[in-house]
Amino acid sequence: AGEKRIYSAPLNNLTDKQLKVQDPSLQPVLATEQGSIYYTDGRHLYRVGDTESTYDPVLSRSANVESLSVKNGYYYYTDMDKKFCSYNSSTAEIVVLDENCSYVSQSFGDEIYVIKGSTIRSYSTLSHEFTDFEISSSSSAQNRLGNGTDILYENNTVFVADKENQRISYYTQDGKAKTVQTSVTPEYFAVCDETFMVANSTSIGLYDYDGNEL
Repeated sequence: AGEKRIYSAPLNNLTDKQLKVQDPSLQPVLATEQGSIYYTDGRHLYRVGDTESTYDPVLSRSANVESLSVKNGYYYYTDMDKKFCSYNSSTAEIVVLDENCSYVSQSFGDEIYVIKGSTIRSYSTLSHEFTDFEISSSSSAQNRLGNGTDILYENNTVFVADKENQRISYYTQDGKAKTVQTSVTPEYFAVCDETFMVANSTSIGLYDYDGNEL
């Protein structure tokens, strides 16, 4: 009574296989990586196919795991204390990466996305740090976008007029981002090889890509 079970079966042999969650009071959370399915019963980490007696050490010291992502030997998770943590399977080290986080996504390439309060932030599993990408109008990220009013694509680069932050942001094909502060609040703009022009209903300004007004 009260047991929770995870059901799994390969698509080419749909025979039920049951994995009992060790502690029925805890909510299981699933994650996948490179064809393997992982789950946590809130405190311990399991991999589907391993025997039920084998698992990695405790993930969270004090609170139940609420979301889980697995990438390159690291287990990233959020817990009920809203902490975003990483667990290194090689060293068994747990690191608290951030707080006030409610969810971590599965990996997309080498990045995972974390919900922190009312923002969504990108975390690199290669550099093990947050990137500048953030979805929020009032975030603290360097390259945040406030009120986009115009967008252009030129020379394999995306340019965005950010009226709220009074700047032009541009993003190159290799994922690099840069912002250029402007004295003119941008509503519209045009770009060429070395300069861009910013305009609104009353003013106009010409700048190079380093932010120098010409």
